Amino acid sequence: MLLRATETFLAFTKHGQKFIAKGTIVESTDPVVANRADLFAPVEPTYTTAPAPVVEQATAAPGELRTTKKAAPRKKAAGRVPADPEIAAEG
Repeated sequence: MLLRATETFLAFTKHGQKFIAKGTIVESTDPVVANRADLFAPVEPTYTTAPAPVVEQATAAPGELRTTKKAAPRKKAAGRVPADPEIAAEG
């Protein structure tokens, strides 16, 4: 659990002095909290999580049939004349 210091103070630990400013966030297991628990308050989460994006399944599951729409045939452009007459004879 995270805790936030409600006041600025100087804490004494076995490693020496530790300056804690108002608003400093520490773990609840920090030795400073054990000695001065009255100077800390729980931290409320200030973030929101985004919903998971919807992902389309790319392959069919075993036994599942996939259906697709056939593409519409392309329309030929009206009034276009091929540059090579041999192409026009083949097509």
